[in-house]
Amino acid sequence: MFALHVALAAILLLLTERACAFDTAEGQAYLDANAAREGVVVTGSGLQYRVIASGGADAPSPGLDDPCDCEYEGHLINGETFDSGRATFAPNQVIGGWTEALQLMRTGDEWELTIPSDLAYGARGAPPSIPVHAVLVFTLTLLEIQPATAWDALASPRLTYVLVALFLALLSALLCAVAATAFRLFATSRARRRDPRYVAVELSDQGRA
Repeated sequence: MFALHVALAAILLLLTERACAFDTAEGQAYLDANAAREGVVVTGSGLQYRVIASGGADAPSPGLDDPCDCEYEGHLINGETFDSGRATFAPNQVIGGWTEALQLMRTGDEWELTIPSDLAYGARGAPPSIPVHAVLVFTLTLLEIQPATAWDALASPRLTYVLVALFLALLSALLCAVAATAFRLFATSRARRRDPRYVAVELSDQGRA
């Protein structure tokens, strides 16, 4: 029975890997074809974008921590829409493809983004709507840039990582200090018990009792 379970698990793993490879190959073929389209720009990271409408050369671009008011629609390469709406978020709070694109865009810009899976959800996907290794296509409009506040800075993932690292370092130091203190107390107690003077006093106290 155990051997049967192992065999079934191996078959399932093989089928999953083949499905993922198919998605990756299909996605790469789509990326290659899209890159050849007129007006499509491919960045060094592999992000592809096409300008649909421009907000003007003098319009501002957001920084990494600046909240951006955006309208968007996302779909898979088969045309299936998985999300749409209007939301506010900073470039450092979204998938890598959006992080890069938003900082290149200016207020009023509308772009079509074609995002490789490694700049989106990669091998983990976003079930049930986004499969693993999925290339994503978005229409993204940057409506407004809001000034970053102190709370936005505190909410930055980078700062969160730093604070967590500091907390873990302090916790580790505290545990080491507690362990060292406990060891010293234990060593002192053992030393006292081996001291003849301590033994004599202890026996004397027992005799009085």
